[in-house]
Amino acid sequence: RPPRSTLFPYTTLFRSALAYWQIGSTLRDVAGISSVSLSLGNVPLPNTEPISDPSGVVNPVMIKDGNLVRLDGDKVEVLLSASNLAGISMSHPAVSVDGKTIAFTDGARQKLYVWKQRSAQVLYSVLGLAAPVVDRLGWIWTVDSAQPNHILAYNDDGSGIQIELPWHDSRIVTALAISPDGSRLAAIRSVDGKDQISLAIILRNQYGLPETLVGTQELEIGTSTVADLSWLQGYTLAALTGSGEKTTVRIIPLFGPVSTLPGGEEAGGS
Repeated sequence: RPPRSTLFPYTTLFRSALAYWQIGSTLRDVAGISSVSLSLGNVPLPNTEPISDPSGVVNPVMIKDGNLVRLDGDKVEVLLSASNLAGISMSHPAVSVDGKTIAFTDGARQKLYVWKQRSAQVLYSVLGLAAPVVDRLGWIWTVDSAQPNHILAYNDDGSGIQIELPWHDSRIVTALAISPDGSRLAAIRSVDGKDQISLAIILRNQYGLPETLVGTQELEIGTSTVADLSWLQGYTLAALTGSGEKTTVRIIPLFGPVSTLPGGEEAGGS
Protein backbone atom coordinates (compact mmCIF):
# COMPACT_ATOMS: atom_id res chain seq x y z
CA ARG A 1 0.00 0.00 0.00
CA PRO A 2 1.25 3.55 -0.62
CA PRO A 3 2.65 5.43 2.40
CA ARG A 4 -0.23 7.34 3.91
CA SER A 5 2.09 10.09 5.12
CA THR A 6 2.54 11.18 1.49
CA LEU A 7 -1.21 10.92 0.76
CA PHE A 8 -0.40 9.15 -2.49
CA PRO A 9 -3.69 9.08 -4.41
CA TYR A 10 -5.29 5.97 -5.82
CA THR A 11 -4.39 6.09 -9.50
CA THR A 12 -6.66 4.79 -12.24
CA LEU A 13 -4.29 1.81 -12.45
CA PHE A 14 -4.74 1.06 -8.75
CA ARG A 15 -8.51 1.49 -8.91
CA SER A 16 -8.68 -0.94 -11.85
CA ALA A 17 -6.51 -3.44 -10.02
CA LEU A 18 -8.69 -3.23 -6.92
CA ALA A 19 -11.86 -3.66 -8.98
CA TYR A 20 -10.37 -6.69 -10.76
CA TRP A 21 -9.31 -8.19 -7.44
CA GLN A 22 -12.79 -7.71 -5.95
CA ILE A 23 -14.38 -9.41 -8.98
CA GLY A 24 -11.96 -12.29 -8.71
CA SER A 25 -12.31 -12.71 -4.95
CA THR A 26 -16.11 -12.66 -5.24
CA LEU A 27 -16.05 -15.45 -7.83
CA ARG A 28 -13.58 -17.48 -5.76
CA ASP A 29 -16.09 -17.47 -2.92
CA VAL A 30 -18.40 -19.58 -5.09
CA ALA A 31 -18.18 -23.27 -4.22
CA GLY A 32 -16.07 -25.24 -6.70
CA ILE A 33 -14.09 -22.25 -8.04
CA SER A 34 -10.43 -22.19 -6.99
CA SER A 35 -8.93 -19.68 -9.45
CA VAL A 36 -10.16 -16.84 -11.64
CA SER A 37 -8.64 -15.16 -14.70
CA LEU A 38 -10.05 -12.02 -16.32
CA SER A 39 -9.87 -11.38 -20.05
CA LEU A 40 -11.54 -9.35 -22.77
CA GLY A 41 -11.89 -11.03 -26.14
CA ASN A 42 -9.48 -13.79 -25.03
CA VAL A 43 -6.90 -11.11 -24.18
CA PRO A 44 -5.93 -11.11 -20.47
CA LEU A 45 -6.76 -7.83 -18.76
CA PRO A 46 -3.62 -5.96 -17.65
CA ASN A 47 -2.74 -5.23 -14.03
CA THR A 48 -5.12 -7.76 -12.55
CA GLU A 49 -2.71 -9.14 -9.97
CA PRO A 50 -0.76 -6.23 -8.38
CA ILE A 51 -2.78 -6.39 -5.16
CA SER A 52 -1.94 -9.28 -2.87
CA ASP A 53 -4.83 -11.42 -1.73
CA PRO A 54 -6.05 -9.96 1.62
CA SER A 55 -7.25 -13.42 2.62
CA GLY A 56 -3.64 -14.64 2.73
CA VAL A 57 -2.14 -15.90 5.97
CA VAL A 58 -0.21 -13.38 8.08
CA ASN A 59 2.23 -14.42 10.76
CA PRO A 60 0.10 -14.17 13.90
CA VAL A 61 0.74 -11.45 16.47
CA MET A 62 -0.12 -12.14 20.09
CA ILE A 63 0.70 -11.35 23.71
CA LYS A 64 3.03 -13.93 25.29
CA ASP A 65 4.49 -13.58 28.80
CA GLY A 66 3.41 -9.95 28.72
CA ASN A 67 5.36 -9.23 25.51
CA LEU A 68 4.03 -8.38 22.07
CA VAL A 69 5.32 -11.16 19.80
CA ARG A 70 5.04 -12.38 16.22
CA LEU A 71 4.95 -16.10 15.41
CA ASP A 72 6.90 -17.27 12.37
CA GLY A 73 6.68 -21.03 12.18
CA ASP A 74 8.47 -22.33 15.28
CA LYS A 75 10.12 -18.97 15.93
CA VAL A 76 8.82 -16.32 18.33
CA GLU A 77 9.95 -12.77 17.59
CA VAL A 78 9.57 -10.25 20.42
CA LEU A 79 8.29 -7.03 18.87
CA LEU A 80 7.83 -5.08 22.07
CA SER A 81 8.97 -6.11 25.51
CA ALA A 82 6.71 -5.57 28.49
CA SER A 83 9.59 -3.70 30.11
CA ASN A 84 9.30 -1.01 27.43
CA LEU A 85 5.85 -0.06 28.73
CA ALA A 86 6.51 0.22 32.43
CA GLY A 87 3.49 -0.75 34.48
CA ILE A 88 1.20 -1.14 31.44
CA SER A 89 -0.03 -4.52 30.26
CA MET A 90 -0.62 -5.09 26.54
CA SER A 91 -3.83 -6.70 25.28
CA HIS A 92 -5.99 -7.29 22.19
CA PRO A 93 -3.34 -7.05 19.45
CA ALA A 94 -4.43 -6.59 15.83
CA VAL A 95 -2.29 -6.65 12.68
CA SER A 96 -2.67 -5.57 9.05
CA VAL A 97 -2.45 -8.09 6.23
CA ASP A 98 1.07 -7.00 5.30
CA GLY A 99 2.16 -7.26 8.94
CA LYS A 100 3.44 -3.68 9.06
CA THR A 101 0.70 -2.03 11.14
CA ILE A 102 0.13 -3.48 14.61
CA ALA A 103 -2.25 -2.02 17.17
CA PHE A 104 -3.14 -3.03 20.71
CA THR A 105 -4.73 -1.71 23.89
CA ASP A 106 -3.71 -1.76 27.51
CA GLY A 107 -5.30 -4.39 29.72
CA ALA A 108 -8.09 -2.07 30.81
CA ARG A 109 -8.83 -0.99 27.22
CA GLN A 110 -8.31 2.64 28.12
CA LYS A 111 -5.48 3.39 25.66
CA LEU A 112 -5.02 2.55 21.99
CA TYR A 113 -1.42 2.01 20.86
CA VAL A 114 0.31 1.54 17.53
CA TRP A 115 3.56 -0.42 17.43
CA LYS A 116 6.67 1.55 16.44
CA GLN A 117 9.51 -0.98 16.22
CA ARG A 118 10.80 -1.27 19.80
CA SER A 119 8.35 1.29 21.17
CA ALA A 120 4.67 2.22 20.93
CA GLN A 121 2.72 5.42 20.33
CA VAL A 122 -0.52 6.23 22.12
CA LEU A 123 -3.20 7.04 19.55
CA TYR A 124 -6.19 7.55 21.83
CA SER A 125 -7.07 7.52 25.54
CA VAL A 126 -10.52 6.97 27.02
CA LEU A 127 -12.29 4.97 29.72
CA GLY A 128 -13.41 2.12 27.45
CA LEU A 129 -12.40 0.92 23.98
CA ALA A 130 -13.49 -1.91 21.73
CA ALA A 131 -10.70 -4.28 20.72
CA PRO A 132 -8.99 -2.72 17.67
CA VAL A 133 -8.99 -4.12 14.15
CA VAL A 134 -6.68 -3.17 11.26
CA ASP A 135 -7.95 -3.07 7.67
CA ARG A 136 -6.21 -3.87 4.39
CA LEU A 137 -4.88 -0.31 4.07
CA GLY A 138 -3.53 -0.19 7.61
CA TRP A 139 -6.30 1.90 9.17
CA ILE A 140 -6.88 1.05 12.84
CA TRP A 141 -10.55 0.94 13.89
CA THR A 142 -12.07 1.01 17.36
CA VAL A 143 -15.06 2.37 19.28
CA ASP A 144 -15.06 4.70 22.28
CA SER A 145 -17.77 3.62 24.73
CA ALA A 146 -18.31 7.29 25.65
CA GLN A 147 -19.16 8.10 22.02
CA PRO A 148 -21.63 5.35 21.06
CA ASN A 149 -22.74 7.10 17.86
CA HIS A 150 -19.28 7.24 16.28
CA ILE A 151 -16.45 4.95 15.27
CA LEU A 152 -12.77 5.90 15.34
CA ALA A 153 -10.23 5.23 12.57
CA TYR A 154 -6.50 6.00 12.94
CA ASN A 155 -3.53 5.53 10.67
CA ASP A 156 -0.08 4.68 11.95
CA ASP A 157 1.19 8.26 11.76
CA GLY A 158 -1.19 9.14 14.62
CA SER A 159 -3.86 11.07 12.71
CA GLY A 160 -7.43 9.94 13.19
CA ILE A 161 -11.02 10.63 12.25
CA GLN A 162 -14.48 10.10 13.71
CA ILE A 163 -17.14 8.53 11.51
CA GLU A 164 -20.80 8.66 12.40
CA LEU A 165 -22.41 5.26 12.77
CA PRO A 166 -25.32 4.64 10.38
CA TRP A 167 -27.50 2.90 12.96
CA HIS A 168 -29.73 5.38 14.75
CA ASP A 169 -30.87 3.34 17.72
CA SER A 170 -29.78 2.60 21.28
CA ARG A 171 -27.61 -0.42 20.52
CA ILE A 172 -23.96 -0.16 21.60
CA VAL A 173 -21.14 -1.43 19.36
CA THR A 174 -19.04 -3.91 21.36
CA ALA A 175 -16.82 -5.44 18.64
CA LEU A 176 -15.78 -4.82 15.03
CA ALA A 177 -14.50 -6.72 12.01
CA ILE A 178 -13.42 -5.31 8.63
CA SER A 179 -13.79 -7.41 5.46
CA PRO A 180 -10.57 -8.55 3.73
CA ASP A 181 -11.00 -6.08 0.87
CA GLY A 182 -11.66 -3.20 3.29
CA SER A 183 -15.09 -2.44 1.85
CA ARG A 184 -17.39 -3.65 4.65
CA LEU A 185 -17.62 -3.23 8.40
CA ALA A 186 -19.32 -5.82 10.58
CA ALA A 187 -20.24 -4.92 14.15
CA ILE A 188 -21.64 -6.69 17.17
CA ARG A 189 -24.22 -4.32 18.65
CA SER A 190 -25.89 -4.91 22.00
CA VAL A 191 -28.75 -3.51 24.05
CA ASP A 192 -30.33 -5.01 27.18
CA GLY A 193 -28.17 -8.12 26.82
CA LYS A 194 -29.35 -8.88 23.27
CA ASP A 195 -26.83 -8.94 20.44
CA GLN A 196 -27.21 -8.07 16.78
CA ILE A 197 -24.71 -8.38 13.91
CA SER A 198 -24.90 -5.32 11.67
CA LEU A 199 -23.11 -4.52 8.41
CA ALA A 200 -22.25 -1.28 6.64
CA ILE A 201 -20.34 -0.37 3.49
CA ILE A 202 -17.19 1.74 3.98
CA LEU A 203 -16.87 4.65 1.56
CA ARG A 204 -13.35 6.08 1.11
CA ASN A 205 -11.84 9.04 -0.69
CA GLN A 206 -9.22 8.83 -3.44
CA TYR A 207 -6.47 8.35 -0.84
CA GLY A 208 -8.18 5.38 0.81
CA LEU A 209 -9.22 7.42 3.85
CA PRO A 210 -12.55 6.13 5.23
CA GLU A 211 -15.19 8.86 5.15
CA THR A 212 -18.63 7.42 5.84
CA LEU A 213 -20.64 4.25 6.41
CA VAL A 214 -23.71 3.50 4.28
CA GLY A 215 -25.92 0.64 3.09
CA THR A 216 -26.73 -0.96 6.43
CA GLN A 217 -27.76 -4.61 6.73
CA GLU A 218 -28.79 -6.72 9.72
CA LEU A 219 -27.89 -10.42 9.92
CA GLU A 220 -30.27 -12.87 11.54
CA ILE A 221 -28.73 -14.68 14.53
CA GLY A 222 -31.79 -15.28 16.70
CA THR A 223 -31.44 -14.58 20.43
CA SER A 224 -27.90 -15.89 20.89
CA THR A 225 -25.16 -13.89 22.59
CA VAL A 226 -22.32 -13.14 20.17
CA ALA A 227 -18.91 -13.55 21.81
CA ASP A 228 -16.70 -12.89 18.78
CA LEU A 229 -16.85 -12.09 15.08
CA SER A 230 -14.45 -12.41 12.14
CA TRP A 231 -14.41 -12.56 8.35
CA LEU A 232 -13.56 -15.87 6.72
CA GLN A 233 -13.67 -14.56 3.16
CA GLY A 234 -14.86 -11.43 1.41
CA TYR A 235 -18.53 -12.30 1.78
CA THR A 236 -18.61 -14.76 4.69
CA LEU A 237 -18.57 -14.10 8.44
CA ALA A 238 -17.93 -16.45 11.35
CA ALA A 239 -19.66 -15.65 14.63
CA LEU A 240 -18.98 -17.39 17.94
CA THR A 241 -22.29 -17.45 19.78
CA GLY A 242 -23.23 -18.61 23.26
CA SER A 243 -20.90 -18.90 26.25
CA GLY A 244 -18.99 -21.45 28.30
CA GLU A 245 -19.46 -25.00 27.03
CA LYS A 246 -22.60 -24.03 25.12
CA THR A 247 -21.04 -22.25 22.17
CA THR A 248 -21.71 -22.51 18.47
CA VAL A 249 -19.76 -21.19 15.50
CA ARG A 250 -22.15 -19.81 12.91
CA ILE A 251 -20.94 -19.46 9.34
CA ILE A 252 -22.84 -16.52 7.89
CA PRO A 253 -22.55 -15.80 4.15
CA LEU A 254 -23.95 -12.44 3.15
CA PHE A 255 -25.84 -14.14 0.34
CA GLY A 256 -27.04 -17.56 1.44
CA PRO A 257 -28.15 -19.72 4.36
CA VAL A 258 -26.42 -19.77 7.75
CA SER A 259 -24.67 -22.98 8.81
CA THR A 260 -23.42 -23.99 12.26
CA LEU A 261 -20.45 -25.80 13.74
CA PRO A 262 -20.32 -27.20 17.27
CA GLY A 263 -18.34 -25.06 19.68
CA GLY A 264 -16.75 -25.70 23.04
CA GLU A 265 -15.49 -23.94 26.15
CA GLU A 266 -12.08 -23.34 24.56
CA ALA A 267 -13.54 -21.86 21.38
CA GLY A 268 -13.81 -18.37 22.79
CA GLY A 269 -10.08 -17.97 23.42
CA SER A 270 -8.84 -15.25 25.72
